[in-house]
Amino acid sequence: GIAVDDFVFQPHLLPFLAEADYVKIDILAAGDELESIVQRLEEYRHLLLAEKVETQEEAESAKHRR
Repeated sequence: GIAVDDFVFQPHLLPFLAEADYVKIDILAAGDELESIVQRLEEYRHLLLAEKVETQEEAESAKHRR
């Protein structure tokens, strides 16, 4: 499958999402925008991967976003 690495939502990147199977999101870079990014990606049905998860709290938070 094809993965999009270090995804940051930008409208001009949307055509690439149609070809991808996975989207990797840096939760530190996403910050407060994480939930918004996840919601925007829901229509594409990708497997989302959380990157830079360093604590149990961050892991739980990332799991509950989907």
